[in-house]
Amino acid sequence: MRALAYLVGALLFCGVIANSIDTDADTDTDVEHPTLPGVGSKCLPTFARLHKRVGAWKHPRKLLGYEGVCKSEGSCQAINQVHGYCAGIGVVCCKESPTPLLRGTVDTRCPSAGGACGPRANCKGTLKPGLCPGSADNVCCVGGGSTPTPTPTPTPTPQPASGVAAITGFADASVCSKRQWSGRGSAPKQYIRGLAVTYAKAVCNPSRADLLFVGKTELGSNDALSWYGSILKQKLGPNSAGMNTVRQLYTLLVGLGMRESSGTYCVGRDMSASFSSPDTAEAGLFQTSWGAHTRSTLMDQLFNQYRASKAGCAIAQFTTGLSCSASNLKNWGDPSTAGYQWQQLTKQCPAFSTEYAAVLLRLNGGAKGEWGPLRTKAAEVVPECFSMFGQVEAYVKANPSVCPLLLA
Repeated sequence: MRALAYLVGALLFCGVIANSIDTDADTDTDVEHPTLPGVGSKCLPTFARLHKRVGAWKHPRKLLGYEGVCKSEGSCQAINQVHGYCAGIGVVCCKESPTPLLRGTVDTRCPSAGGACGPRANCKGTLKPGLCPGSADNVCCVGGGSTPTPTPTPTPTPQPASGVAAITGFADASVCSKRQWSGRGSAPKQYIRGLAVTYAKAVCNPSRADLLFVGKTELGSNDALSWYGSILKQKLGPNSAGMNTVRQLYTLLVGLGMRESSGTYCVGRDMSASFSSPDTAEAGLFQTSWGAHTRSTLMDQLFNQYRASKAGCAIAQFTTGLSCSASNLKNWGDPSTAGYQWQQLTKQCPAFSTEYAAVLLRLNGGAKGEWGPLRTKAAEVVPECFSMFGQVEAYVKANPSVCPLLLA
């Protein structure tokens, strides 16, 4: 009996030790080992089984989450074989189709092989099968431009404006075009563009008869520049004969046009005044009249020049995008008279209206002249407009090829 007891105790002791050893072995996996599937059955390595169960599998996380079928080693590519998940000697779990990866896992097989997953059609390098999840079209491509990201379309580099567009660009970008004029608000962009182009024409041909005249420094007490002398000197600097004087004159014209027409090229006569004859009806940007032409033959020459040809009228710059009412477009008097045709021309050719007014400012723009906003000095002198004309002048002198374009 005593021998039998010793034998039973020994057996029990061995069972405890064996159980203890098995428990320690499974502590890291926390799973029981179910019966393994046989050939033809599905197999699916899971995180618990992969954690420590199969020491022979060198890279357990790389196939994590892929299901397969138990097959003989000879019928499954080596790269797709997972050992230890099928019953039988030489039977492996052969990966066939991917299932979603478990949360917190990353498929690193393709990057580890030096490739990138992407559409088969985009691969210019070597295909490595079985290393990417998803459909068969999602392949691991190594070398030869394997990155599947398409080459972005290059953005064209903006080219600087040239020609007439450069001149109108100076106008659009200037503070002069964005200014809020007293009692008038902002100027139409077409007004500033048109004056910039008209001034550019003057830079192209400073020897024109009308420019030689308006470019003089002093022309008497009724000269607008003499009347505004102290204001011009304070805001624009000292005056000198030639284009500097013309530039100051055009700067004053900007302010005058905003007072007389709010910068709208087609304004007709002032209906609050009684001037309705062909000679006295005012028209255009600066509300001048045909009757003023008697002060200088230069004004007759400008009228005849533009009546014969509209070249250089800057009509596109002054008018594009603007509309005129029928009342403004109406001309007064007999259509056969020069006065009627002058009203018509000053609206059809704003550059003519500007050059005609420039001559008249030097002849009758002072304290007793015909413009109220000049007599009261309400027409504003804006240094930013003077600067804008300076930019235009510098561009034209550096690019004389623009001059023929201004006469189109």
